[in-house]
Amino acid sequence: MIIHGVNAVTEALDEENSRVERVFITKGKSGPRLQAIIDAARGRGIPVLFEPAEVLLRKVRTARHQDVAADLSEGFVSSLEAILEGRPSLLVALDGVE
Repeated sequence: MIIHGVNAVTEALDEENSRVERVFITKGKSGPRLQAIIDAARGRGIPVLFEPAEVLLRKVRTARHQDVAADLSEGFVSSLEAILEGRPSLLVALDGVE
């Protein structure tokens, strides 16, 4: 799964059990926020790849990527039946949230 944008990638890198496998930065772009993402990724041993803008655009399918994207590993997937069996006191389902 690919996420994009400075805040989304920063949050994903800040998670205790981060699922970020690699970070993509538009080649030739820089700035303090992008540098913070690069430093955080490298600090966790996550590869940082510098790609041409066209490659990032193909990966995220939008021009609103803020020059950064991240590839996440698949998370824990469970069936609805298994979730409901645990009798959650609160269950929130979201779709299409950005």
